[in-house]
Amino acid sequence: MADYLTKHGAAIRKALALALFLSIAPFLLLTLFAQPAYDDYCFSAQAGELGFAGSLKYFYNGWDGKYFYSVLRYLNPLTFGSFAGYKAVALLVILLTFTSIFCFVSALLERSVSTLDKLLAALFLAALYSNQMPDLTEGYYWAGSTLTYQVGAALSLFFFALAAKLRGRTEGARLLLAVLCCVTVALVVGISETVMVIFDLLLLLITAQAFRERWGTRWAWLSFLIAALVCSAVVLAAPGNAVRASNFPDKHRLFYSVSMSLLQEARFLFTWLSNSSFALGTVFFIPVAFKLAGRVALLKRLYVHPLASTLLLLTVVFLGFFLPYWGTGLLGQHRTANLVYLYFLVGWFVNILIWAEHLKGKRWAAGPRLPVYVYAAGVPLLIWGLLFSNNTREAFADLASGRAAHYDREVKKRRGQLEQCAREGRIRECPFEKIAEMPATTTNPYFEVDTECELRYWEVRAGKREVK
Repeated sequence: MADYLTKHGAAIRKALALALFLSIAPFLLLTLFAQPAYDDYCFSAQAGELGFAGSLKYFYNGWDGKYFYSVLRYLNPLTFGSFAGYKAVALLVILLTFTSIFCFVSALLERSVSTLDKLLAALFLAALYSNQMPDLTEGYYWAGSTLTYQVGAALSLFFFALAAKLRGRTEGARLLLAVLCCVTVALVVGISETVMVIFDLLLLLITAQAFRERWGTRWAWLSFLIAALVCSAVVLAAPGNAVRASNFPDKHRLFYSVSMSLLQEARFLFTWLSNSSFALGTVFFIPVAFKLAGRVALLKRLYVHPLASTLLLLTVVFLGFFLPYWGTGLLGQHRTANLVYLYFLVGWFVNILIWAEHLKGKRWAAGPRLPVYVYAAGVPLLIWGLLFSNNTREAFADLASGRAAHYDREVKKRRGQLEQCAREGRIRECPFEKIAEMPATTTNPYFEVDTECELRYWEVRAGKREVK
């Protein structure tokens, strides 16, 4: 068996990569049927009426301080009447998510594994993330959520991938990378408060470690931290934060926020850890982690005790739930849970590497070994789970049944009617037929309940309404 794997290992890896790609493919295909709804229309209407500068001023003074998200809200293709562009955004978000994971994995493992193995790792993480994302619609297909949480999470992974390359560069290359990192810091902090807090915490801890270990790049890390704190101050100083907070009378309840966040953390961790593909992936990765122990240069430089790294991972998950409860009094849609899951997923496997690094220096030098039959039975089960369970099953069902395509056609038909009514100045009398059969993947109930924004959008597009 060992000889067979040595001879055919590359072919097996390529076949596994193809299977993992097939588990992601339905999510890519569903972007053809992504449609805007509620906040998308309101934000686009306001942007179209107020212009770029006016839109940014409105959001900063009247809604929130997320300055980069305000830019993205304005640049949303719907602002310019492009519904094809809206679908393209969904596609780009999925590709951005995968690319950020791949870049992070590549920066972490450097030359310790082949490019094909890095690709396999990124495909597995992206497939598992898509398969068990708490809210698929708000994770990939609804721009009102994806442009803040999903893009924010991806950009934060890009930052750490860039920052990992600082060491060993020439002075000019290091300066260029540091500037790119500072720009990325500004983008990450200005896109989501939840991302901002978690990102600031990680930067603070890494910077403290850099000075404790006297890294050559410690001053660069200090500059990243200072940039993050300055940008965070810009976000928190926005007058719009108070305006938005006034809509949530149950906010700022400490005991309630802590208790509910702990309950949600336990609930989601149980769901994520009990996923068969997640469990099998963990089992298969442990022996790999022991083989990599001592070879991952980044982990050798950034030494952290595994108990501390595990506590940090649990803290990040807790913060992802606590911040919405503290700020609004409720968890609401699970868009923040999507963000937390991506951080948890990446952090989980990094933690396994950290534990392996720690244990290999003790009596677990060789690490565990799995019998061949475990791989023979477990790998097909892992792939089967990624292909035919949870969100992936729903994605295939929405494609095969035609639900996604049917909803897309019906929305286009209704859109044409609304546009015509708006031009004639009678949009409030225009028949608005709700669509009963909705795909589970690209829509949620709000799409057919909260429709006032859609009417406002077409009024503005027709020049029949003034947005204030």
